[in-house]
Parts: sequence; C-alpha cells; structure tokens
Amino acid sequence: MQPIDDCHGTACLLRSGITASYAGHAGAVIAGIGLIHQGLGIGYAAGLFAWACLVYLQIRVSLDAELFTLLANGAEPADLDNFLVRSRLLTSPRQRSIEDRCRGAAALWRKLLTVLVIELVSVGAGLAIGLR
Repeated sequence: MQPIDDCHGTACLLRSGITASYAGHAGAVIAGIGLIHQGLGIGYAAGLFAWACLVYLQIRVSLDAELFTLLANGAEPADLDNFLVRSRLLTSPRQRSIEDRCRGAAALWRKLLTVLVIELVSVGAGLAIGLR
C-alpha cells in the first residue's frame, strides 16, 4: 500500500470543511428565523456575523483544496504561485515549502471549525434566551 502524500492528505482534510459549512448554514437559518420571530437578539446577530466569516473561510478552504489537488497531481508550486499572481490572488510569488503550505492550509481549516463552533454556540445562546 502506498502512503498518502502531504498534498493528497491536505486536499482531503480541506474538502471535509464543506460539512462544517453545511452545519453553519443550518445555524444561520435558525438564527434568521429567531431574528424574525423574536426580534434582534445578540446571540442570533453574533451567529449571523460568525456565519458570514464562515462563508468567507469556506471559500478559501475550498479554493485551497482544489489547489492542493493540483499539487498532488504534479503541478509545480512555482507555476501555481505564478497563476495566483496573474489572477491577483497573490501580490507576488512566495517561496514556501510543501510542508509550510500544508501547515497554513491546516491552520485555515482549524479557523473554519473554530468559527463554526462560535456560530453554533451563539445561535444556541440565542435559542436559550428566546425560550426563557
């Protein structure tokens, strides 16, 4: 059996973030319904703000998952960076190792999960306050 290389493994990890995104969307729906029925509540408002952050992070995580898939399939990091510069997603090419890129992507994935927890706790607090 061949071991999973860093790029394939990182791409798989990042793709799992879509499930977190779905949970965040569900939380946003609950917060929206809570705002409509109960008026402005800090828990719901904080939950919706966190959801907006979650959507941004999910876009970044999804893009990184695709980029790591390209790297796993043989793309050169320098060519990828040059594409990102041409697309104006980077200001200049960066000299980073695959390990550094994997660490950065994993940190972004952890931020996504952290924001999801913040969102769901906020929405839960809004529900708890609304049920009183």
